Amino acid sequence: MLAILAVVGFSTIAAADWDGGSGHMMGPMMGSGWNHGNGYYGDLTAEQISKLDQRRLEFFKATEGLRRQLYEKEVVLQAELTKENPDNGKAAQLQSEVSKLRSDLDQKRLEFEIQAKKIAPNFNRGHMGYGPYGGGNCMW
Repeated sequence: MLAILAVVGFSTIAAADWDGGSGHMMGPMMGSGWNHGNGYYGDLTAEQISKLDQRRLEFFKATEGLRRQLYEKEVVLQAELTKENPDNGKAAQLQSEVSKLRSDLDQKRLEFEIQAKKIAPNFNRGHMGYGPYGGGNCMW
């Protein structure tokens, strides 16, 4: 029962952070301008930056549910693993679900990056990802 309450509580907090603001879930790239002056866009034109900003917003809207599901599954998995006697089967199932969600999000991110490269061939791919929940060199 506590795990369910934790998931619901954390989901509400996470949803608030994924609203397109500059919450901690998205890191410094969210918000107006996506840190243009810090080199994420390098020497792109204003038109390229505008198009990339639009694609980025579309990406965040399209992946909101997926990111929320991933976060919720990770919370439930961590709750299971912190038990004195975690259920191996349940933990394995949850990890499988987390891995699938990460894979799905990685695929969506790849699609975004390919679209971004079509808009701006010099787009800096090294800064893409999805934050503290995987993605390596990512900022969000």
